[in-house]
Amino acid sequence: MTEIIIFAVAVVLHECGHIAAAGIFGVRLVSLRSRGIGAVMSYDFSTCSYLREAAVHLSGPLLNLLSALTAVIMYGSRAYYFCGISLTLALVNLLPIKGFDGGGVARCILSRLFMPDTAWRICGVLSAVGIIIMWTAVLWVELRCGGNLALMIFVLVIMTGQLK
Repeated sequence: MTEIIIFAVAVVLHECGHIAAAGIFGVRLVSLRSRGIGAVMSYDFSTCSYLREAAVHLSGPLLNLLSALTAVIMYGSRAYYFCGISLTLALVNLLPIKGFDGGGVARCILSRLFMPDTAWRICGVLSAVGIIIMWTAVLWVELRCGGNLALMIFVLVIMTGQLK
């Protein structure tokens, strides 16, 4: 039960990072929906620059990294589980996959370099490559270290979400 609470705290901190940055940059939160392992938030980025949009995307992982560092400083090795969850949440969300924070950042960068429709197509390719890499890594972990069905289900959910 403690692990679930720690996981929930890391997820809430992640989402609070996005909400705080959106408030700072004057970006309106359009919707907030709960998802099995997090939340899906939609923002109205139509009135802000790509730099501010990227900052909103990066703020969740950044708060995870800062909270992990703070936990290590304050609690040392007793915070290993929280740190592991926070760091994993930050790193997975930074993958350049559509719907992840890294996918949003990649789109912002590419939209500054290319026309928006071209940027979206490149992001689609990056998403596919990112999912293949993630699937390969999970499969390797499964074969090398033994079964972890949760990882396989996580990647399958991401893959099916990309088919929409």
